[in-house]
Amino acid sequence: MKTFGKITLLAGLATALIVLLRKRKDGTRLLDDLTHQVSTWAKRLMKAKENFRMANGQATSSTMSKSMPRTAFKTTASVHGSRQPGDIQE
Repeated sequence: MKTFGKITLLAGLATALIVLLRKRKDGTRLLDDLTHQVSTWAKRLMKAKENFRMANGQATSSTMSKSMPRTAFKTTASVHGSRQPGDIQE
């Protein structure tokens, strides 16, 4: 019975993948609609969070990011001398 369950699970996942990736008559995929909806919900959630913070008198994320940098440069000496990250080696 364990093998039958694994086969059933695999068949279900394969079917879901086919449904998500199959193109419709208009050329779109269900996966595209799902990702668009999830990103819309995420944007709404972030907007609601920002509005909630503004209502409570806290700083918004845009003002917080201006006051504090997210990353800092290395202050220690590099092994490669004057090379910077992203330089092309020859």
